[in-house]
Amino acid sequence: MAEQGPEDGPEKGPGRQEERGPTPGTDALLDEAAALFLKLQEHPEDIDRRRARDAFLARGPAARDAYRTIARAYEAAAPPRRSRPLTALVVALALIITGAGAAPVLRTHWLADVATDLAPMTIALASGDRAHLDATSALADDTEGAMRAVTLLDGAAFFTVARDTRPFIVKAGALEAEALGTAFEVAIHGASTVVTVLEGSVAVRIGAQSWRLSAGEQIRASEDGAVSRHPIRLDAVASWRSDRLVAEGMSFAEVAAILDRRLAGPVFVLDEELAAATVTGGFDLTRPLSALRILAAARQGSVIAAPPLATLVLATR
Repeated sequence: MAEQGPEDGPEKGPGRQEERGPTPGTDALLDEAAALFLKLQEHPEDIDRRRARDAFLARGPAARDAYRTIARAYEAAAPPRRSRPLTALVVALALIITGAGAAPVLRTHWLADVATDLAPMTIALASGDRAHLDATSALADDTEGAMRAVTLLDGAAFFTVARDTRPFIVKAGALEAEALGTAFEVAIHGASTVVTVLEGSVAVRIGAQSWRLSAGEQIRASEDGAVSRHPIRLDAVASWRSDRLVAEGMSFAEVAAILDRRLAGPVFVLDEELAAATVTGGFDLTRPLSALRILAAARQGSVIAAPPLATLVLATR
């Protein structure tokens, strides 16, 4: 029998008002509720999973609201049991309901001068320099007068910069990279912004902090303020240009964000431990879903794909 939602969990107290759906800022609860719901869909009679669900519901109204949102989205979308859709639809619909998924994508495309689909693209910038954009990437060209400047809004871009007296600046979130004549990559991998230098040198600034990177160096800045600098193999720099991903000490979440750019529909990693796992190796970007399945399986995870809606990565331990 399939999981029916939170109605068979802890009961409401007497006279309690009907609770409303999740409010903005509850993405973490929605992710946790979705993971619990999906696990019960696969093994509805599993006692431990039912207990985990009940413990989650007992945490209070916000948890119950999140679980109810997931359950209702699934019930609204699911056809008869014999042709049940892949449950990635649950998270996709939940994010639509909360407005967490659509707004950033719409804003990015509104601001972009150029945006790629599922294939990379090489473009000539207004400055005369060249940018190679990865799949599902977006760029705004801000060049004006004596300043060569672009803003990476999403994805990744590899820049081949001509020697010129005018500085060349790439902005990505709170990070700014400046080069005079060089070849380097700027990428947004989920919650991390990364600059990697193939040739020459690049000055990187984040607020009042600054660094100068040489060929074979990379700097990674996370949304939580953490910054790391380390050497990297030259063949790993923007390896996606050859439809390969060469990962050196990346987190699973960062690798999933790169594979996400080659897949129709967003990828959600619904387990924090799995998201933080370290990945090193080479992967074929022409088969992104296969690469994601191999990565997940090696770390006791599983992948549920329902393109073009979403792809879920779950822990099965």
